[in-house]
Amino acid sequence: MPVFDSFLTTIQQAGELETRERRVLFLMLPQINLLDLAGPAQVFDAAARLGMPYRLIFCAHRQEVCSAQGLVFAHLQPLEPVQPGDLMIVPGLQLNSEESRSGLWEPAIIHWLRNAASAALVFG
Repeated sequence: MPVFDSFLTTIQQAGELETRERRVLFLMLPQINLLDLAGPAQVFDAAARLGMPYRLIFCAHRQEVCSAQGLVFAHLQPLEPVQPGDLMIVPGLQLNSEESRSGLWEPAIIHWLRNAASAALVFG
């Protein structure tokens, strides 16, 4: 597997490989855009399959969230406390939707984001 071997060689040359598991938290909000979720999720999943210690967690304030394109995500994890070193990704939303505007300001989400911002590395 030349691509995998090349990846491992690059990591080894860069220094010691991080072995502590790092959680990648995806905040699943109403009217999430699929492309904004799928790209980062695929990158971190591929890195995990190549040996990087990432664990993807898709979390929301509800058990189900509907995307802007109509795909419903179910069995989502609850909004867990964010730990130092976690990576947090907030995918883009369909902002001209009433559901996404109102969903953004729900107290549970605001509280979680405030706590998360002080602990996590945030990407969005």
